[in-house]
Amino acid sequence: MDTNEHEHVIEITDLRRVYGGGFEAVRGITFRVGRGEIFALLGTNGGGRLSRRS
Repeated sequence: MDTNEHEHVIEITDLRRVYGGGFEAVRGITFRVGRGEIFALLGTNGGGRLSRRS
């Protein structure tokens, strides 16, 4: 298998999150996660999800 270290396994463009009542928690976030990178996403209570792709 040919691996390209610049390959993006996740690509998010213009992410937006609005909660009930119109509270806009996130606006216009764009990012890419490459193969082998480590990233974490935090939820509303501070509990997160950690993912490692190798």
